[in-house]
Amino acid sequence: MKLTMILFFVFICVSLSATADIQITYTGYTDEQILAFEHATYIWEPLLNSSVPIRINATLQTIPGFVEITIPNLIRNFPGAPVQDVWYSTALANSIAGVDLNPEEADFDLVVNPSNNWYYGLDGNCPPGSFDFITEMMKGVAYGIGYLSSFYVQQGYGTYGALDPSVLGLTPSFAWEQMQGSPAIYDTFVCNAQGQSLVDSNLFPNPSPALNAQLTGGNLRYSGAHGMLYNGDQEPILYAGAFNLARTARLSADVYNGTENASGVTTAYYGSVLRYPAPIVLGMLEDQGWDININLLLASPTNLSADTLDGDVLLSWDAPLTDYIVQGYQVCRDGVMIGSTDTASYLDLDLPAGSYYYTIEAIYSMGTSEPSNGYSVEIPVGSIDPSLSPSPIELSLYPNPSSSAPSINLSLKAASPVRLALFDIKGRKLGERLLDLDQPGLHQLGSLTELMNTGKLPAGIYILKCTGSLQQASRRFLLLR
Repeated sequence: MKLTMILFFVFICVSLSATADIQITYTGYTDEQILAFEHATYIWEPLLNSSVPIRINATLQTIPGFVEITIPNLIRNFPGAPVQDVWYSTALANSIAGVDLNPEEADFDLVVNPSNNWYYGLDGNCPPGSFDFITEMMKGVAYGIGYLSSFYVQQGYGTYGALDPSVLGLTPSFAWEQMQGSPAIYDTFVCNAQGQSLVDSNLFPNPSPALNAQLTGGNLRYSGAHGMLYNGDQEPILYAGAFNLARTARLSADVYNGTENASGVTTAYYGSVLRYPAPIVLGMLEDQGWDININLLLASPTNLSADTLDGDVLLSWDAPLTDYIVQGYQVCRDGVMIGSTDTASYLDLDLPAGSYYYTIEAIYSMGTSEPSNGYSVEIPVGSIDPSLSPSPIELSLYPNPSSSAPSINLSLKAASPVRLALFDIKGRKLGERLLDLDQPGLHQLGSLTELMNTGKLPAGIYILKCTGSLQQASRRFLLLR
């Protein structure tokens, strides 16, 4: 369901605001294969800003040991190139220059091995014995627009700027220009754990055994600012084991499989469905010069609502529907951030009478979402709503303060189901318990931590809220250790 909703959102973005036009020439493809390939490009189109169409030549060819191979059309020293004597994918170069630098040529060839078991369905239900075609074509597009190194190892020598597709028995649809020892732009961000650039020929001559030792020594990192930013300000870890043309110097499977960056791992896995771009890969593309609409991927919280009691406002909302990790939420009152939380609730305490307007923003590795729907709250003078007077609730905690968990006493004037919710001073919900109290009168509920199943709580100020059918009550307590 989550994936379906995300793809529906992307289709709407494509129809209303696609900012790149990906054009594909197919050779030997069936209608089913074409539909799946188009689906993969639909996910990329709204993210990339380019006034020049991106052209892909899609073919089928049996390539032993490969699921697919992307052959990028490269160019260097073009008008407006940010870095001289460095190779750029023509898709990126065209975007930077604002003109078509390679008219009538494909920006990359994407060669698919048809002998693999492929799943072409749009529903994401890839069986365990097949490769998900849309997932792998999304990766292929990433390679073609820049997520691709030119590092190579042969006979104990590491090198870069020497790739030649003919060694794989492939002939590109465009004239292949020899790289002449110049690095690809991606290569310039690859370093070792000591921060030494692999394209610094004073440290690692090209070619050399020293460069081979770096590429296969298990210590490769990525130093670009955006790639690091989307990795929590840490250098992403790259594969640096035995040389592998598909894996070397790209995101390590050992580190990123099972994370939101798993789609940046080049290895294809049976049954794996990862139909979204990896945050680190998007950062790497931005480092090269791509202008990417990151905000389209940052889904906002929904269904914000609020309850009020005694000058307090309890906010709650639904988490965003997303394949990315929501790291937390920013709470804004009247346009100003007042706090943060890692749960989908927040308690704003001790407000004077007045009107307040709240929104919530979700925090991701790639940035912060647009605000949720807004919600207006009115704190009345006197703060107790007289409409809630029937069937009042009396809530007490003792001892308070306490060096251990206090006990809870709850008195009802009429039988009622009640909900107990425990919050810390920052408004983060720590626990919740529903009780069906079928008798009026005093209810001795016992230890707070046992009832709420929180375990031992650290010292601090906490708030316990009790909500019945017609009334609410809240109590603060101080826990000493």
